[in-house]
Amino acid sequence: MYKVLIVEDDKISGELLKQYCFKTGFLEVVTVIEDGMEAVQFLSENSIDILFLDVNLPNLSGLEIMKSLNTLPQIILCTSDINYGPQAFEYNAVDYIVKPTEYPRFLKAVNKAVENLNEKSTITIEHGNLFIKSNGRLVNLNFDDILYIEALSDYVTFCTKEKKYIVHSTMKDLETKLPSAKFIRVHRSFIVNIDKIELIEDSCIIINKTTITIGLTYKDILIQRLNVL
Repeated sequence: MYKVLIVEDDKISGELLKQYCFKTGFLEVVTVIEDGMEAVQFLSENSIDILFLDVNLPNLSGLEIMKSLNTLPQIILCTSDINYGPQAFEYNAVDYIVKPTEYPRFLKAVNKAVENLNEKSTITIEHGNLFIKSNGRLVNLNFDDILYIEALSDYVTFCTKEKKYIVHSTMKDLETKLPSAKFIRVHRSFIVNIDKIELIEDSCIIINKTTITIGLTYKDILIQRLNVL
């Protein structure tokens, strides 16, 4: 089952999408949210696979929500205006559907999202470089360019100073592939490049102005690795 969030302030459209999800069989609607700010809060605390996102919402528009998220689920933009198509793809939406939507068009968009979710990415290491498959492209990352890696459900995000790359993988798999002399897991959701640590204060690490919490079970291992007296 793929977890679905519907963000739609029109009750009729929201209910239609919910019925379509139930009809499809492999989609689980976690909840329906009608407010943009509430949607951002929910997404910051929960992991979902597919997001049906209305463009016009109270307090924060669908496009503003997409801009605000560091890590994106598979987004299907819902709109009454066909002119939003180019903007949808500009913000990496997997597809957009025009309301009112018929079920075959809904299913076509869902299948595109599921295909992306099921796309297995390869991660290979060679001579201090990491080759990752992200968004259908093979990207060559030097170890020194990686600041930290963040987990999100069945995906991980490689964070560099310039860009973020979303890859289908797990933290456990990465731990076995990354050199332990260079990278260390400091939280169930974070692996950091030891050389990029700027400051450790209380139970937090600062890397490139980003604050990363140190998990209790990882703190002693980190202190030992850093040879802190």
